[in-house]
Amino acid sequence: MRWRVEQRDHVWLGWGGMRLPGGARSADGGALLVTKLVVPELPRGPLIRSRLLDVLDRATQGPLTLLAAPPGAGKTVLLSSWLAGGRPPGPAAWVTCDAHDNPTRLWAHVLAALRGSGAVPDGTGLAGTAAPLSPGNHGFLVQLLNGLAALDGPVVVVLDDLHEVSSPGVLADLRFLVRHAPPQLRLVLASRVDPHLPLHRLRVAGKISEIRAADLAFTLAETARLLADADVHLAPSDLESLWCRTEGWAAGLRLAALSLRGHPDPVRFVAEFTGDDCAVAGYLAEEVLAGQPAEVQQFMLQTSVADRLCGGLADALVGRPGGEAMLARLEREHAFVSALGTQRDWYRYHPLFAQLLHAELNRQSPAEVPELHRRAAAWYGANGLPTDAVHHALVAHDVGLAVELLRAHWFEMLSDGRAAVLAGLLDRLPAERLGADPELAVAAAVCRLAVGAAEEADAWLRVADEAAASSDGGGGRFTTARTIASLHRARLLGDLTAAIAAAEALRSLPSDPLGEDLADGGSRRSRALAGLGAAALWDGRPGAAAVHLEGARAEAERSRRHDVALDAMGHLALVELLNGRLTRAAELAAAVLERAGRGGWPAGPALTCAELALAGVRYHRNDLAGANDALERAAVMARTGSDRSLALAVAAAEAWLLVCAGHEDAADGLAGLRSVVRQPGTQAPALLAGAARRVEARLLITLGDPAGGLDLFDAGEFEQPVPEDAVVLARLRLALGDPRGAARLLALDRTATAVELPLPARIEAWLLDAVAHLQMDEHDRAGRSLEHALELAGPEGFRRVFVEGGVVVRSLLAEHLERGAVQPGLAELLDELGQPATPAALVVLDVPMEALTERERIVLRYLSSMLSASEIAGELYVSVNTVKTHVRSIYRKLDTNRRRDAVRRAKELQLL
Repeated sequence: MRWRVEQRDHVWLGWGGMRLPGGARSADGGALLVTKLVVPELPRGPLIRSRLLDVLDRATQGPLTLLAAPPGAGKTVLLSSWLAGGRPPGPAAWVTCDAHDNPTRLWAHVLAALRGSGAVPDGTGLAGTAAPLSPGNHGFLVQLLNGLAALDGPVVVVLDDLHEVSSPGVLADLRFLVRHAPPQLRLVLASRVDPHLPLHRLRVAGKISEIRAADLAFTLAETARLLADADVHLAPSDLESLWCRTEGWAAGLRLAALSLRGHPDPVRFVAEFTGDDCAVAGYLAEEVLAGQPAEVQQFMLQTSVADRLCGGLADALVGRPGGEAMLARLEREHAFVSALGTQRDWYRYHPLFAQLLHAELNRQSPAEVPELHRRAAAWYGANGLPTDAVHHALVAHDVGLAVELLRAHWFEMLSDGRAAVLAGLLDRLPAERLGADPELAVAAAVCRLAVGAAEEADAWLRVADEAAASSDGGGGRFTTARTIASLHRARLLGDLTAAIAAAEALRSLPSDPLGEDLADGGSRRSRALAGLGAAALWDGRPGAAAVHLEGARAEAERSRRHDVALDAMGHLALVELLNGRLTRAAELAAAVLERAGRGGWPAGPALTCAELALAGVRYHRNDLAGANDALERAAVMARTGSDRSLALAVAAAEAWLLVCAGHEDAADGLAGLRSVVRQPGTQAPALLAGAARRVEARLLITLGDPAGGLDLFDAGEFEQPVPEDAVVLARLRLALGDPRGAARLLALDRTATAVELPLPARIEAWLLDAVAHLQMDEHDRAGRSLEHALELAGPEGFRRVFVEGGVVVRSLLAEHLERGAVQPGLAELLDELGQPATPAALVVLDVPMEALTERERIVLRYLSSMLSASEIAGELYVSVNTVKTHVRSIYRKLDTNRRRDAVRRAKELQLL
C-alpha cells in the first residue's frame, strides 16, 4: 500500500482509510496541516535494504527507537520503506515535525495521526482526548499515556525531522512520555541531532535502540545494487572507489548515480567525484552549511585545512578557545563530523563535506589559506607530530618552515620507522635547498640506506660532505648525523671493520648541546652498542655480541629509541638461536614481530632477523613447513633493505633447507650458495664464511660427493677450522665409511670440543659419535653418546637432528628404549620419527621408516588429484613453496621421486 494525498473532498490519512474533512481542525480550534501526517512518497524505484528493515523490526519491539544521522543518510526513506512494507508491529501514526511545533500543535497532530492510523477505537478515552492548550500540561500527558495503555496491542508513533523542533516544552513532554511509556507505545524518533533525552540512562536500562550513520551507510554490495537500478554499471575498482569516497552516504551515492547515468566517461567521473561536485556541493551547502550560525560556518571553514582535528588544533586554527566543545557539539548534531578512536578526542569531517568546506574557503578567503596551514604546521610541530607539521608547511609553500621542522624532527622520524615517509617529505623540498643543508642531505642518505639503495645514499653523502665543507664542517649535529650514516652504510654493505670503527666513533662523540638535540647520549650509546653487537655476531663472537646487544636494548628502551631496541632484539634472537636457546630465540623474534606490527614498522633488518630466527627454531624442532614459510618472509625482506650479512645468512639458511629436500634440489642450492658467498670483490664475514662452508659440505654429501666436501677444508680457501667444522668433518668421514676417523675427529672425551661447541652442534656431535661407535660395534659407548645427545636435546625440543640420522639413529633410539632408558620424551620422539618402539619392527621394510605428518597426509590426498602445486596451495591457503616442501618430504619418506609413483606407493601402504 502506498501513502498518498488526494486533494478532493477529503484528505486520506494512514492505514485503514480514516479521513478528515478538508480544512479539519484540532480540538483547540487550530487548523491541522494534513501533509504533516502523510508518510513521504518513496523515491522512484527505491532500493529495499532488507538488513535495515530487519534492524527496525527488532528495534521497535522496545519502547524507543532513535534514528540519528546527518542529512541524506536515508532515515526517512528507511522508515517509509518499512511502513510501506507493512512491517510495523501494529498501526502506525506518522508526524513530520517542523520549526513551528509547540506542545499544543505537535500533540494535536499526534492525536490526529493516532486516530487516522486506526489504532484508537471510537468511544475510548484516547478518542476524546484533546491537545493541551499550554505547555507543561501533565494532565494531558497522563490522559495520553493512560489511553495508550488501554489499547489492545502495540501502536507505532513516528516523529520525523525531530531536529526541527526547538520548543523546550515539546522536549520536556517527550522526556516525560519516554519515562512513563506503556508497553503499547513504540516511539520512533528520526533526527539529524541527538534529542535532549536521557540517552545514557535509557541505554543502561535497555529501553532504547539506536540506528546511526554507520548503520545507515550503504555497503559495497548495496552500492552496486543502487547503481544497477539506475542503469549504471562500473568496474569493481571504480565501484569501490566511489563507495570509499562517499563512505556509503546515501544522498551522495544517489546524486552520483544520477550524474553517472549516461555519462560519457564514468571512470573519469568517479576519479574526479568530490565534495565540490555541483550536485553534492549544492546539497551539502544548503542542507548542512547554510543551516549553521555564522560563527559555526566560520569555524568549519577555517578548520577544514586539517585532515583531522582535536580541540587544541582547532583553537590554533580559529585563534580562540572552545574548539573541543564545538567539535563535540557538531558530532552530536551529526553535522558530518565524527569522532575517531576510543578516546574520542580527535575528529574529522566527512571527506565530501571537507572538500566542500575547503573549496568554499578558497572561494571566500584565498589569502587566509596559507596562514591557516602555517598555524597547523606550528601546532603539529609543537605537539610531536612532525609528518603533519611538514606537510602543512609545504602546502603553505613555506619552505623555510618546512626545512626548520625537518631539521628538528628527521632523526625522530627515522627512529620511529618512518624512513619512507621522511624520504617523501625530503623529496618535496626544492633540490637546491635540500642539497645546501648538510644535515638534511645526510637524512636523505640514511633514508636511502634504510631501503638498501647504497649508490643513491653515497651520492647524497657526497652532497652532504660538500655542503658541510662550505659551511665550516656543519656543526655538532652534522657530525653526529654523518657518523650514524657511516654506521648504517657499513652495516648495509657488510663491512664489519668499518661498522666497528663507526660504532666506536659514535660512542666516543663529545656530548655537545647541538649533538644532543639530534641524538641524546642514550640514543648514541644504544646505536653504537647495537652496531658493535651486530658486527660481533657476524664476526663469529656470539658472547661479545650478546653483551653489546643486551646493553643496546636496555639503553634504547630507556631513551625510547624503538628502532634500536627492535634491531638489538632481532640480532639477539639470532644469537640465542646459534647458542641453541630455542625458546628464548622464539620469544625475542615473536616480540619483534608483534611490536613492529603494532607500530606499523616497515620491513628491515630487525624483522629479517626475527623471521630468520623463527625459521631456525622451527627447523630444529622439525617443523619444515613452518621453517620454510618464515624463511620465505625473511628472504623477501632481505632483498628490500636488509644488510649484506643478513642477506648472506638468509642464502645460507635457504641452502641448508635444501639439504632436507634431498638430491632433487641440492645442486640448485649449492650453485645458489656459491654465487652469493663468493661474489667477486667481497668477503663474507667469519661467521657466515664458516657456516657457508659447512652448508656446502652437507650439500655435497647429499649429492653423493663427500670427498668434495673434504676438499673444502683442505683447499686453503678458508681460515683455520673452528670446532663446528670438526662436526661436519666427522659427518663427511662417516659418509666415506670411516667411522673410526669420525670418532677421532670428534674426540669428545679427550678434547674441549664438546664444551666449545654451541648447543646445536654439540647435540649433533654426540649423535655422530654414537653412530660412529655403533658402526665399530662399540654398543655401550654408542649408548652413552646417545644419552648425552638426548639429554642436551630435550629441554629445548631439538628434533630435526635425530630425523636426519636416518635408520641408524632410529635403531639406536629404539634399542635404547628397549634397554629401559628413562629419558623424558624418548617414546614420543620415536613416535614422531615414525619408528615403532621395539627394534624387532626394524625388519618390516614395507612401511615408510618415517611417518608422514598430518599436513603431509593432507597434501598426499591432493597428489592423487589433477590439481597443480599452485592449485593445491590455493586450496590449503599456503604458499607454493610450502606445498613443494611437503611434496619433497613425501617423496623422500615414500622412497620415490615422482608424483605418480608416490601415489602408487601410498596406495600400496594403504595411506590413500
